[in-house]
Amino acid sequence: MERAPITREYRIISEPRGVAYENLLAFCSEVGAWCSLVDLSPKVKSSKAFLAKAKDYAIGVDQVVNWPGGKASKGTVALWRYALSAEFVSLLIDSAPGLFGWRSPKLPEDLAVYRRNGSVLLGSIAHEHIGWMHLSEDEVHARLLGPVELRQERS
Repeated sequence: MERAPITREYRIISEPRGVAYENLLAFCSEVGAWCSLVDLSPKVKSSKAFLAKAKDYAIGVDQVVNWPGGKASKGTVALWRYALSAEFVSLLIDSAPGLFGWRSPKLPEDLAVYRRNGSVLLGSIAHEHIGWMHLSEDEVHARLLGPVELRQERS
């Protein structure tokens, strides 16, 4: 397994939308290996429709109690894992107007992106409008992240 780079946590100050959202997802697809979404509303038509469109990109589904930033209120929930292909990133962009659009019941919830070693690159709690990234010194200055408003969290 690949070693994790030395990173610091950065809070996303305002929701990335439009170009900022597209750039954020492009950066995540370059640096990350896969992403996850939690299905809190498996019977809702719009959530089911997204999952049907995304099925070709799925690399697995697990029943979980916890995920980055969240915890099931009772029992387990489905955590869908997806490969970060260019086509899947386009589906993400077309399906939600911004990072915090990944909110139940309309869509699966809490988009997260992981590095090849399994560590979290991007986490979100959509219904609370909270997002964060774990970035190296070089990554925080990446051109694609320019429009994303970040603030380093205190250690």
